[in-house]
Amino acid sequence: MKYLGKLAAITAIALTSAAPLMAQSAFEGGYYGGSVDITGGGTSEGGWTGDGSGDHSGVGIAGFVGYNFGSGPWVYGGELNVGYSNATGSEECANPTWVCQTEIGTQASVRGRVGYTVDPNVLVYGFGGYAVAQANLTTIDAGLVEYPGKATVQGYVLGLGLETAIQEMPGNLRVELAHNQFGATDFVNDTTYTGVELSNFVISVGMVFGF
Repeated sequence: MKYLGKLAAITAIALTSAAPLMAQSAFEGGYYGGSVDITGGGTSEGGWTGDGSGDHSGVGIAGFVGYNFGSGPWVYGGELNVGYSNATGSEECANPTWVCQTEIGTQASVRGRVGYTVDPNVLVYGFGGYAVAQANLTTIDAGLVEYPGKATVQGYVLGLGLETAIQEMPGNLRVELAHNQFGATDFVNDTTYTGVELSNFVISVGMVFGF
């Protein structure tokens, strides 16, 4: 997606500016890692589905890279996070003889993070930033003819996380809960659905490695 290039550029600038800082805690410095994700969400507005919800859910994986620095017990920095999920869902459309199908595939974000080390080996943090995703909305008529509509949706991400060092493990374990809210977007299917807003919650469990 063309937006990923912009995300990577923003993150690279953040990492370069942070590089001269000296690490002062177990959570400072550059890091990378991966996670397994559980996603669930829905749609609102735009007349999508009979009840307007367009629920979808699934599992996925993600990779991330970032840099932390801080002052005393506080840790802050930036992160680029890119993932893919099979989150899908289907419901009756406003016309109950039709099916409305929702799918969220690739999803990415650039996040600012602020955390506090409650223990030398435990970091709790919050994050927020810009989010973008590839959304596929499809209507299917009574004759099983499909009318696909695709769009890149943009919005924001907010969330909370916990990272901890575990003895005899090469990296840190982290758990996150993120909420992605995407702005109103038009989808052209059998007709034009205007102002469709998608959102989801993502629970992630992953490993973090320093560099």
